[in-house]
Amino acid sequence: MAGASAISWKPSIATMIDLAYSTDCCHVINATSDEQLGRFYAENDFIPALEKVPDSIFEYLDFEMLGRKARFEEGGVFASGGYVTQHTELKQVYDSLALIPEAPEYGIRLTVGRYPFHSDEQPDNMMYLDLPATQERLDAVLEACGGASWSEMVFQVEDSAMPALLENMDCDNIHGLNELAKCFKELSTQGELSKFKAVILAADCHDIAAAVQIAENLDDYLLEPDQRNPEEVATEELRFIVDEHSRSILQKHIVLYNYGQDVMAAHNALLTPYGLVQRRDGEPIHSEETQAENAGMEMM
Repeated sequence: MAGASAISWKPSIATMIDLAYSTDCCHVINATSDEQLGRFYAENDFIPALEKVPDSIFEYLDFEMLGRKARFEEGGVFASGGYVTQHTELKQVYDSLALIPEAPEYGIRLTVGRYPFHSDEQPDNMMYLDLPATQERLDAVLEACGGASWSEMVFQVEDSAMPALLENMDCDNIHGLNELAKCFKELSTQGELSKFKAVILAADCHDIAAAVQIAENLDDYLLEPDQRNPEEVATEELRFIVDEHSRSILQKHIVLYNYGQDVMAAHNALLTPYGLVQRRDGEPIHSEETQAENAGMEMM
């Protein structure tokens, strides 16, 4: 239709979930056009005014008009599987669902056990240990596994707040892991866990001491979650240094990707899946070796 504009309906997540739980509240008819819908309604006596229409003039009815009228009145829609109309109220289930699972109480979950006497045997008395844990809990687990010290123990990470960090990390220090688990819990409570993950990736960190050092000094870093590629970095920089009118003109004449790369280099900033990361002081983001050295110097 000339001059008409299409309106696209984008239901909210809550509506989509309510719809998913309300399939029994809808009818589905094998019709994919107003004409098919109108014919179905007329043939099955869903339109009372047509019940007494003689068969001799039935085929002269305007089925497309009848179907369109019914569709507008019912608020039905054509879908890939046919015509769908709602006959009762949707079930309101969204507010009652636990859609976001609660975060686990632990920051890191380990399976621990004592080294066997023979190297080809499995560790003895394997059990779970959730970190962070008190010293009393660590001592109790050690005793339950029959170990005299943690140097006799073998453990592996079963789950954590940041699995990617621990995959290639040397995890033979129970006290270091306990400190890291404390950081996980504190940062999660503060809503800063994503920022921590971003800095860890930017620093290419695979060292427990360095990771704890980063967590304890997270305010030294800035995270821009809306900047995830050089073009977005360039656009944001232009927004900061020129007015909107000038920016709209400049964007037509510069290569945003190259400009964004130069901006990042000038600020020693790095891109991560969580956004753009840089230090507040503009210095380069330290590698994991530097972080570990700094942590060791402070602990001396």
